[in-house]
Amino acid sequence: MCYAAQLVGSDPDVKKKLRTEIDEVLKNKKPNKVTYEEIMAMKYLDDVVNKTLKMFTPGVLLDRIGFKGFTLPPALPGLEPPEMEPFQNVWISLYSLHHDPKYYPNPHKFDPERFSDENKGNINPLTYMPFGIGPRICIANRYALMIVKLAIFHLLAKCDVLTCSKTSKNLWFSATSISPRPDGGFWLKVTARK
Repeated sequence: MCYAAQLVGSDPDVKKKLRTEIDEVLKNKKPNKVTYEEIMAMKYLDDVVNKTLKMFTPGVLLDRIGFKGFTLPPALPGLEPPEMEPFQNVWISLYSLHHDPKYYPNPHKFDPERFSDENKGNINPLTYMPFGIGPRICIANRYALMIVKLAIFHLLAKCDVLTCSKTSKNLWFSATSISPRPDGGFWLKVTARK
């Protein structure tokens, strides 16, 4: 939620487009009367959340145990292909996967349109897995998405989020935390929306 707020607050075009979608949903109703179905049907909000999760996945890595042996392709040309033994633990770095320019051109740019209906087909589903994948996927992923979308929806419906003098331009990860969080924390200016 914090990363999404900072990314949206730092990009006036994204904030304007997201706020337009929020205002459309809120037309002729109060924010506390918005339904689950309306929040989950918001396309651009979904794009913003997905792009934020790609850039700042809460999980650092996935671990799996293979029950069969197999051979991976070589990491670089000229190297030997690694052999995986049965029951060997495999760790997958989600940050590296989500920021690989081979799969995501300009991977550090905040461009929610990458996850729009028109562009989703260009994403290899095996390169985007903020909640894991397969039978071991996070069982709370839909709940987490709903909570994040609700928080962003209500924040932007009632407030304006802006950068301030303490807002970090580069969200470098803290070396003292196992989960991704920026050095110095999150700093934004939040004012009541007019």
